[in-house]
Amino acid sequence: MTSITSLENQVVKYASRLKASPSFMKKERKFLAEGKFNYEMALKAGVVDTVFTPYEIEEIEGITYYKVSEAILHKLSSLVNSSDVIFICKMEEIPLEKEDKLLYLDDIRDPGNMGTILRTALALGMDGVVLSPGCVSIYNEKVISASKGAIFTLPIVERDIHSFTKSHTIYATCIQNEDTLTGIRVKTPFLLVLGNEAHGASEEIISLADYKVSIKMSGIDSLNVGVAAGIIMFYFLNPKSI
Repeated sequence: MTSITSLENQVVKYASRLKASPSFMKKERKFLAEGKFNYEMALKAGVVDTVFTPYEIEEIEGITYYKVSEAILHKLSSLVNSSDVIFICKMEEIPLEKEDKLLYLDDIRDPGNMGTILRTALALGMDGVVLSPGCVSIYNEKVISASKGAIFTLPIVERDIHSFTKSHTIYATCIQNEDTLTGIRVKTPFLLVLGNEAHGASEEIISLADYKVSIKMSGIDSLNVGVAAGIIMFYFLNPKSI
């Protein structure tokens, strides 16, 4: 394991640039992630390229390891307290092998919401997630952290919603005056649409929907989109349980 102590080391500068510049990250097709759990998930996915850590760890063939100072970890970390392992990953899209149960995210902008939704989609067994062009990048450090490694396992693609109109039943979530979950018959294959935090799904997407659904609520008129996503996905994957 090669040791690095200088913040001016070219490898450190390269990793720091991946952290700071989305355009550079996109050009290089690599991104920075951190944390032991994320590292283990990324290893299983085979996307780890370079590792920075202050400790001796098991080295895996094909991955470059650097033993670094706490100062370097702090420079590369996006957390208040630096992780014990920070690593560079290769961007590799996981293809949709099954398309029966899909989630479509329409302009989800908040990284925490995005990560929570992806984590929940993986946990509940969705076949994959489709993103609109206006969504926050799944390689945003806060998305990676909130997803708890889901981005390394869950099929996530960017695709035009119109490509699903003939093959899938489209359900769009709305806030008011629509059918509640218990009144909906879930038809597979389906595309379940969640809209932007502030504005909901776009009018164009709502016009494409076969059904418009909402969560019956009392005492409040809306939910955080990450919370709503969990409730709705659970119902769509277990329609007889509610």
